[in-house]
Amino acid sequence: MTKSNKYLKFLFVFLFLFMVFGLAACDNADKKAAQAVDSAIEALPAEVTLADEEAILSAREEYDKLTDKQKELVTKLEILESKESELQDLKDIKAVEDLIAAIPETVTLADQAKIQAARTAYNALSSALQSRVSNLEDLEDAEEAYQELVASQQAVDAVIDLIDDLPDAEDATLDDEEDVNDAKAAFDALKENEKEQVTNVDKLNALIAKIAQLKADQEDRDAAEAVDLMIALLPVLVQLADKKLVEEARAAYDALTETQKALITGLDKLEAAETRIVDLEAAKVVIDMIAALPETLALDDEDDVIAAREAYDALSEVRKSMVTNLDLLRAKEEELEILKNPDLAVLNPLIKQIPDQIIDDFTFPTAEGVTWSYKDGEDDSLFDLEAGILLKTSFETALRTIEVSYGETTLELVINFGVVKEDFTPIFYVGGAAADKPAEGNNWDGYGTWDKQLAKTGFGGYLIEYGNKVYFISKDAFIPLVGTEENEHLDRETLRPLGMNGQDSRNNLGLINGIPTEYAGTAALYYNAGDVPIKFYGCDTYGRVNAKFAGYGKVVFSRQEDGSYKVGPMIPDHGEGDDVGTKEGSYIITLNPGDYLWTPHTWETDYNNSGFGTRLCSAQGVLTENSPITVKKFKFVQEFEVEYNLDGGTNNPGNPAKIKNYELPFTLKDPVKEGYKFLGWYTKADFSGDPVEK
Repeated sequence: MTKSNKYLKFLFVFLFLFMVFGLAACDNADKKAAQAVDSAIEALPAEVTLADEEAILSAREEYDKLTDKQKELVTKLEILESKESELQDLKDIKAVEDLIAAIPETVTLADQAKIQAARTAYNALSSALQSRVSNLEDLEDAEEAYQELVASQQAVDAVIDLIDDLPDAEDATLDDEEDVNDAKAAFDALKENEKEQVTNVDKLNALIAKIAQLKADQEDRDAAEAVDLMIALLPVLVQLADKKLVEEARAAYDALTETQKALITGLDKLEAAETRIVDLEAAKVVIDMIAALPETLALDDEDDVIAAREAYDALSEVRKSMVTNLDLLRAKEEELEILKNPDLAVLNPLIKQIPDQIIDDFTFPTAEGVTWSYKDGEDDSLFDLEAGILLKTSFETALRTIEVSYGETTLELVINFGVVKEDFTPIFYVGGAAADKPAEGNNWDGYGTWDKQLAKTGFGGYLIEYGNKVYFISKDAFIPLVGTEENEHLDRETLRPLGMNGQDSRNNLGLINGIPTEYAGTAALYYNAGDVPIKFYGCDTYGRVNAKFAGYGKVVFSRQEDGSYKVGPMIPDHGEGDDVGTKEGSYIITLNPGDYLWTPHTWETDYNNSGFGTRLCSAQGVLTENSPITVKKFKFVQEFEVEYNLDGGTNNPGNPAKIKNYELPFTLKDPVKEGYKFLGWYTKADFSGDPVEK
């Protein structure tokens, strides 16, 4: 062995020993390090708390510092990991508990996120850890409180929505009552604190008040309508038998509030019924007095008859009209008069046959020993009492006193032989010429004189009385119509018997002295003299078709059951004034038996308010629908002077110098002339034409 080999061998041995001893030293150090960590782990408490976090973290840090080899030498690692797990559980629990603790004791809707976070964190825990959360009850209480708040808010919002859906109070009707009541019920169901959150409660209160008012108003109306119905069911003309019904209606009315009374529409009828009952009771007293008179009177009954008459005369005109046995009283008075004066048994029946107005021929009734005469000094030129002939037509009131005598008794009667009744104004057609206009101060109540109408349009022997005015139908303008079958439609030729005067079938034709004239004159008074209704186009009659605004118009006088007449409605416009033969769309008039149709035409009215004329059918006129009107026939007496051209001959004294229209036809007697033979009367000097025999 060489020296170098020995050296290498030595070095090798040395290194080997060094390594052996070095490794032994290293193993010892690793063990110590691992043991130190194990000791730290063993030092940890058996039951971990959050206070042990630092020790556990320290043990973990010491462990983490070890080398992998040293870590392998640590025997307590599972304990450390167990402690760490226990610590994390505690921290997780603590985090949840802290979230729960952060929720305010008094929860509001604003705490939703906090509650939700706590619940989310809690739910993330294992069931084992959840059971260890110490303040879970607080979370549950908070959640319950929050849900209550949510439910409360939802309830409040629902009420607000209900109210919002309602109309405003000023637009509410009773149809909204159920919805308003539902909203109120929902509001009332809220708690007091919830009610304070309803932001539109004022609207609800206004609606409640409005519905209450509407209901009250409806109740008022219902109450008023019930009373109005009671009044409406009263007869139009109550009788004493209806007194109880009237009293019940009054009691029902008096029971109403002032507000309800103001809604009554039939109070006037009730008051009129009450007044009528009072009047009927007053009249019944007189009725009973009359009924109590003996069937056969004696002179001793005079006081009772006088008492009944005085009681009747003391009544108002209305109450007098309710005395149903007035004729009996009159009969008893007459019976008493006859007892006192037997001549009246003959005179009274005759006097009853005499009208107050005689305007036509009239035969005075007579009996043996009875005489009729004018009172001394009376004008007897109007009427021949003996012949019963009206001698003249007076267009004014003409009162004459007539005496009738029998035995030792003479009675006086006042008869009007004029066509105008007392206090009536005659209205004459005088034309529209400026010269015929009335003097200053006159008005359209009427003007002119009979002779002016005679010259203008003549008289047709018929007059119309309306109010206190008398209108005279012109010559030939009274046109009776007769239908052969019910609702027969009459043609234009029938309705215009006087012809059309070359106007073909022009609508607007008036009459002047019986001659049709375009746009002038008066028109006709038609009368259904038959037994069946008739129909015709309004434009087929004489008269204007389209100008009632100017006073022209047409109107029907309807016959009532008692034979009287009332003014009907004005006939509407029924054609164009300038049309010829126009019927399309024209108004059809129905005229029942006994009815009149008046078609006044122009009547030469002044519809510009210049102060004259007679507006008959306009809004300013005198005819009012449903008012009474009278048509009368009168004898129109016209006297003519007869001029005889005798060519030197002598007239027969039997030929009159004057002759009246009612005396025509009149047969003329022959005149004489020496040396000549009379060959006949002629109207022409050259003897042309036919001779006049009558």
